[in-house]
Amino acid sequence: AEAPSVTPLHFGETPDERNQRLGTYVTVAGLVLVAGLSGTAVAVRDARRRRGRVDGAS
Repeated sequence: AEAPSVTPLHFGETPDERNQRLGTYVTVAGLVLVAGLSGTAVAVRDARRRRGRVDGAS
């Protein structure tokens, strides 16, 4: 009788899985960057408004 063929055990990831993982990282990093820039822009805008209001009231 022939010995059964055993499929090799493969650890790691395929190139497609790797590309999907990297694409997810890039997408999330882009969203975090946009959120950070938007938050900074709002904070700067609000600070300028407050400063203008205080300077104008004196």
